Amino acid sequence: MPVLRVTPRSPFARKCLILAHEKGILDQIKLQVTDLYGKNQDIDNDNPLRKVPALRLDDGITLFDSPVICEYLDCLDGKPQFHPQEGTERFHALRLQALGDALTEAPQSHYKEAARPNKYKLSEMIDKYDAAIDRIMGWLEKHSELISGPLTIGGIAVTCGLGYVNERRPGWNWEKDLPNLGAWYKAIGERQSFIDTTKEANAERLGVPVP
Repeated sequence: MPVLRVTPRSPFARKCLILAHEKGILDQIKLQVTDLYGKNQDIDNDNPLRKVPALRLDDGITLFDSPVICEYLDCLDGKPQFHPQEGTERFHALRLQALGDALTEAPQSHYKEAARPNKYKLSEMIDKYDAAIDRIMGWLEKHSELISGPLTIGGIAVTCGLGYVNERRPGWNWEKDLPNLGAWYKAIGERQSFIDTTKEANAERLGVPVP
């Protein structure tokens, strides 16, 4: 059985979990909680990037990171549903995935910079990450037609990004400023795959405290 290295909070691991949930194969993957910062770090054996997710296959080969893992999982049954295989639809989905991943990385980088001691903290970098979040979400609002329709890996990535923005920028009621994006996110967030992969749900599944 493939082993997926995760943390309860990782939005990139969540992207893989959502896709597996949507395809009905989550029970065919063993989840392994991973210590990235403590004394029990062993992720390097599976991912030299020292990040989750990483997927260890039955033959010992590991795949990383989330775009590669998601495409692998989607193709397991020979019937990829979330990665269009040809033409314009494929590159629309991949472009949205790149945008969703960037939207996830921006609040992650913002949080890390803001948490640095004051003498090392760079306000210009914090402003840069804030601007990136605003710019990406503004683009998605303006081009909301690109995320409507059947769910693809692009939509999954964007939703994970928006969820992480909500976690790292609490209190920002962006749905009022970006009504098209907000309505789409609300509808997508009602899918069982999204409900079952929150950090709270993941922590319960893994048997660890909520981070």
